[in-house]
Amino acid sequence: MMYEEDRSEFYNRLEKFRTDWANQDGFMTYFEQQWIRNDLYKQWVRSFQEAMFRHMELNMFIESFHNQLKTVYLQRRRNRRMDGLIFLLISKVHKRIVRRIKAETNRVGRMGPLALARRERQMKAEAYTLEQLDMMIELKEDGHQIQSFTDINIYYMVTSDDTFITSCTCADFDITQRACKHIYAIKISEPELSVRLPHHSSIANVLEDDVNSNLTEETAVIINNNTSVTPVVQQTHSECIQVILRQMQHHVTDVSFSSADDQSLENIIEQLTSIQQQLNNIGNIGTNRQLQTQLSRRRRN
Repeated sequence: MMYEEDRSEFYNRLEKFRTDWANQDGFMTYFEQQWIRNDLYKQWVRSFQEAMFRHMELNMFIESFHNQLKTVYLQRRRNRRMDGLIFLLISKVHKRIVRRIKAETNRVGRMGPLALARRERQMKAEAYTLEQLDMMIELKEDGHQIQSFTDINIYYMVTSDDTFITSCTCADFDITQRACKHIYAIKISEPELSVRLPHHSSIANVLEDDVNSNLTEETAVIINNNTSVTPVVQQTHSECIQVILRQMQHHVTDVSFSSADDQSLENIIEQLTSIQQQLNNIGNIGTNRQLQTQLSRRRRN
C-alpha cells in the first residue's frame, strides 16, 4: 500500500487489508488510530506525495542538514534559545544556500548533486547528432513526440509551445519533475525554445529553471519588523568580468572544437587580446601588489 502510485488502487488495497486482518482487533484499532484516521495515510502513501518527492523514502537529507547545522554553524555548542536559532538560519544558513545556488546556476565553482544530475542528462542528449535527433523527434500539435533512447518502440510526449518546453511523459520527469534527457534533446533540436517547468517554486528548482540569471540580479530581503525591502547591492564591474571569464572557461573546457572552427577561434583570440590590452591600460595596481610583483621579478632575475 505504501508504494502504490494510483490513489483508487490504494483505496482498494486498503479495503482488502482491512478485510484480511479484521479478526485482529487490537492491531486494527492501532492501525486505524495511528496510520489512517484524520487523513494520516496521506503522509506515508506515495500516491499522495508530490511527484518530485516520491523517490525520497528516507530522511537522510534532513539528517545531513541537521548534522551540518550542529557541526558547521553551531560548532557543537548546545543551543537553548529559539530566537538565536532563527537568527542563525536567516542571517547565515539562508544566505549561504542562496549563494551556493547562484554559483551553481552560473557554473562557478564545484557542481552540486542537482547540477551533476542535470549535466548527466544533458550529456546523454548531446551524445546524439542533430541528424539522429531529427529522426527521433516528430512535431505534434501540442509539442514534440520523441523516441525512447533505449527502446525504439516507446515514444514520449514533450509538451511545448512556441517559446517554452514544460513537461515530458517519461518516468524520470514524472518522478523528479526536473528536465529529463528528452527535454534537453528537444532543446538541442529546437535551440530557440527554453525550458520552463510548471511545478512549484523551491530552492531545488532554481537549478533546474532554464534562465539566464546571474550574480548581478537584485534580491529583495526583509530586514526589520516594518518589512521594509532593501535590494542587494549589484556586483562591481570587475566582479562581472570575473563571472563572464569563468563561464567562458567552463564552455571551452566542455566543448570540443573542429578544424572548421579555426577561423572563428582566431577572431576570438584577436578580440580577447585586444580586451586584455584595454584592461592593462586602465586601473591602478595597489602598492602591496606592485611590491610583490617587483620582488618576484627580482627573484627570477
